[in-house]
Order: sequence, then C-alpha cells, then structure tokens
Amino acid sequence: MTLSVLLPTIVGAVYLPPVLASETLTCCTLASGRSVCADNLPKACKGRSYVVKDRYGHVLRRIKAESSLQGEKKSRRKNDEQSIAERRRQMQRDMALIETYPSLESLKKTHNEILASMQDNIDSAKESMINAETSRDELKKNEITPISKKVIDEYDAVIKEYKHIISTRQTEHDQIQERFERERRRYLELTGGNGQVDKL
Repeated sequence: MTLSVLLPTIVGAVYLPPVLASETLTCCTLASGRSVCADNLPKACKGRSYVVKDRYGHVLRRIKAESSLQGEKKSRRKNDEQSIAERRRQMQRDMALIETYPSLESLKKTHNEILASMQDNIDSAKESMINAETSRDELKKNEITPISKKVIDEYDAVIKEYKHIISTRQTEHDQIQERFERERRRYLELTGGNGQVDKL
C-alpha cells in the first residue's frame, strides 16, 4: 500500500478520535492559540469565529465572529423588547384596575355580583335540564308509541344541550373567579396592602 493511500486515513485518525459519536464538531481557536472542539458550540467559542467540521475533519462551514455576536445581540434585543412590552401591558392593566375600583371593598362587591349572576345562569340551566329530564322520564313510564318516542328523543337532545351549556358556563365561571382572585391580590400589592387607592 502506498503512502498516498495511507496518509488520509492517518490524518483522519489523528484529528478525530473514534470515541466521538457526533457527526460534526464545532471548533474555534482561543487567544492562547489552543483549539477547542465539541459536539455543540463550546462556551469558550461564544463571540469568536468558529468552524463546523464533519467526522473526517472536513470543514462544512465557517462562522465569523461578527455573525455570532450579531445573532446574540439580536436575540437579547428581541427579549428586551418583549419584556418592555409586557411591562407596559401590566402597567395598563394596573392603571385600569386602580381607576375602576376606588377600594378593595368596591372590587370585591363588583366581583361577587358578577359571579353571583353567572351562578344564577348556571342554576337556571340546571333547573331547566331537571324539568326536561322529569318530563322525559314520565313519558317513559307509559307505553312507548312512535309519537312518544319522537318526543323522548327531542327531550334527550334538549337535555344534552343543557349539559353542554352548564359545562361551558361553569368553566367560564371558574376562569373568571380565578382572574378575580389574581386581580384582588394585585390590587392589594398596588395599594400597599391597605386596599385604599388614596393611600398610594
């Protein structure tokens, strides 16, 4: 076997130890001149130019330091913008909360009235469903005729619809209740725990 045939194999074996399972390596050169490589971008390579190589040592692509830094800066800028936007939204919610309720008692009163109204709607739907079930069950006690069968089927459809309405309204009630609880806690934070806007 000639040296020209052996050389690529030797070079490859020396450059990339067989214990590395990754198909690619990311490498960069530190200020000291030492080369650092890893399956993913090493921490020491952040902000530096680096290359991505295959398992044979062939360079697949080169990344300039400017590109790496610009990507990090762009990501940080995006996160900062999102954070600022969220803080602005929170400030708007806080102002609306304070302007709507002059005291914690007024907040609780309004919240309780809304929840009570929602509960009344749920109870009304439950009552209507029970009446429909009672009427249907009375029909079932008698001999089933084609006409009564049709009426029973209609009652079943109505009862099914009431169940859906009750479930939906109950979910909405619970969600609103949770939101009100968050608003109550936030109101106390904004008013220093005394529940009075004029003490801000």
